[in-house]
Amino acid sequence: MDFVGKKVDTFQFHVMKISFDFDGVLDTEDGQEFIRALLNANRLAGPMGRPFDICIVTTRFAKNDNSDLNSLAAELSCDAIFTNHEWKWETLEKLQIDLHIDDNPDEVHLINEKCTKCQALLFGVNIHKLLMEGTEL
Repeated sequence: MDFVGKKVDTFQFHVMKISFDFDGVLDTEDGQEFIRALLNANRLAGPMGRPFDICIVTTRFAKNDNSDLNSLAAELSCDAIFTNHEWKWETLEKLQIDLHIDDNPDEVHLINEKCTKCQALLFGVNIHKLLMEGTEL
């Protein structure tokens, strides 16, 4: 099958890497609604590939009880990465994340200031409406 002069099996799509904070984002109803919408878009992409690669990045310590986070990660079939109370920007840079959603303004500021690739958005009612409903802030 040809796709604008290229064979589909050799055409490469960019998979956007998106990470989410857990506490204050994915432990909320709005956060879970948003990530499920992205995962649904992956399912709808079908044989052409998935448009999003999604993971959870948290400052929690990995050695602590993280059963709530690990349960959601397993349910969503995504990785959970623990920074062990280090700033997230270095981890996001190493993972080559394109977009990070967080509820901590300090994290968002550092990510946007220090990362060469990743952009961070502050999660809240307004960003949820912008991303899910296409409304203006």
